[in-house]
Amino acid sequence: MSKLPALSSFTFRLAHYVVQDDRGNEGVLKINYQDNTYELEAVSSHLSPKFVKTIDEVAASLLRRKHGQNFVDRVLRGEG
Repeated sequence: MSKLPALSSFTFRLAHYVVQDDRGNEGVLKINYQDNTYELEAVSSHLSPKFVKTIDEVAASLLRRKHGQNFVDRVLRGEG
């Protein structure tokens, strides 16, 4: 990747992830990395409590690792 000297910041703000399991649970995990919040929007008619708990754990992990992080070095190295 070519050097982009004017690029000094590359951060996540909003992301939507489609999440599903093999039991028919499906939702959209909406993460706001800037505000350190998330919500799970159901796509299937019902989400099991176990599925919701798993997605809560995944969302918490993503927020811990990506909230406020500047990924510009990784992007410029082609790792982003």
